[in-house]
Amino acid sequence: MQDNKKISLYLLTAYAAILLILGSLIVFRINSIGGYYWDFTAHMLYAKALASTEFYSSIANHTAALAISYENIFYVEWFRAPLMSVLMVPFIPMGSYGPMYYVVAELAFLIIASIYAADSMSTNRFLMLAMLFTPYVVIYLTLLNGAEILSMALLLLGIGLAARGKWQAGLVLSLAGLAKYFSSIFILLLFFLPKRERLKGLLSYLAVLAAWFAVNFAAFGNPIESYLQSFGEAFIIYKVSESSIVSAAVQSYSIIFAYIIPFVFAAAAISAVMLLRRKGTPAKKRRSLLNGFEYKEKIVIVSFLLALIGTAAVSIHASINNLPRWGYEIYACTALLLGVLFSRAINKYSQYKRYAYAAIALAAIVYVFILAVSYSGIQSHYPFASLGTKNATVLGAVMEIKNLGIENCSMISNAWVYLRYYGIPAHYPGNMNSTSDKYPAVVINNVGINANSVDTEGYSVASLGKNYGIYFPSNYSCVVFSR
Repeated sequence: MQDNKKISLYLLTAYAAILLILGSLIVFRINSIGGYYWDFTAHMLYAKALASTEFYSSIANHTAALAISYENIFYVEWFRAPLMSVLMVPFIPMGSYGPMYYVVAELAFLIIASIYAADSMSTNRFLMLAMLFTPYVVIYLTLLNGAEILSMALLLLGIGLAARGKWQAGLVLSLAGLAKYFSSIFILLLFFLPKRERLKGLLSYLAVLAAWFAVNFAAFGNPIESYLQSFGEAFIIYKVSESSIVSAAVQSYSIIFAYIIPFVFAAAAISAVMLLRRKGTPAKKRRSLLNGFEYKEKIVIVSFLLALIGTAAVSIHASINNLPRWGYEIYACTALLLGVLFSRAINKYSQYKRYAYAAIALAAIVYVFILAVSYSGIQSHYPFASLGTKNATVLGAVMEIKNLGIENCSMISNAWVYLRYYGIPAHYPGNMNSTSDKYPAVVINNVGINANSVDTEGYSVASLGKNYGIYFPSNYSCVVFSR
């Protein structure tokens, strides 16, 4: 028996290593094709600000709000949940590939969290890794933003701790909410902890938040400023229609369940076998399978219900970019629910264990193959290849800005995040002060927000390139605030 455990551990380690290597190859290939993407780049710029001592001095001097919102001395999008940017800080000094090493660390953390969640639910580790480490996770939850995979891993770890009845779930779930604000809904999970752990869990959750509230208050004079900005970004600034919400949800769910659907069919088959067996079971035994859920199973069911609510909320925001990355909550909790169903079935019908384990082994092999195919097909099938920092239009605009000798001058652009990535002090079109009539305007089509957001009325054309234009106001002068 001890030898079997050792063999299983060796196989698990090898499987995890293969997944990590394939996942890393995929994200490095995505980066080589498209570079870094909008939200991910914004987190990088946020991390660079956090790495500077001047940022903390501005908070201490009560000038941070001015430096961030008006002067742009530090490029920080305060509406973003901060944890990813904070964790990226140690990777910034590693050079151009530092953020990529951070993503690899995220992938490794996801593997660890998945295994811990599997053990907490008493379900199969290989099964959980097969469901949770798919092209959906590696492609859509990494370089497009990166905060989703971090929050998902923390949710898995937090749900696993809650399933064990540990108050430390409060700490981890609070961090999950600081990785993506929409994950904050999982605070409700703490009310299901055992009574002696419940209060400690809630207090630990609030203790983590208190630190972030204190930073908000020091920077803006309002402890919930970042939450208010995030709410405004998601539901007020961007107007969404019912049709766009539906289309976003359909796209999100279709991509998510494309990878989980084999396990859904397997769960349906297991349920069918259970029902058939139930017909031939004496009445006094019929209720044993469906009733009497264990505490850890109830935690998974509650988590799934919370994920449904959370995913419905983020689907509204998903319509802004129509990206399926917002389905990370429902994806993780669906995998957990299927894992619990498998565990109950195999424990009930132990005579079928060998077949179940054979199926899991086959699934592990198939999903490794799917990851390998995804890696080989990224060059031609990656849907966001033209939307990153290596976009040809962005590179052309950057080169022309340097040719005009204005790379050190503040400017307005609808793709300001990408220009800032290349060291050009660009600003959000709505962030214009009294000198705005002196700023050059850079309009880049099909990248960033709507090109019409940049008002060039009364400006003269300085340069027109393929899908971009650079314009000078009549009284143009080079105004430098910061990069």
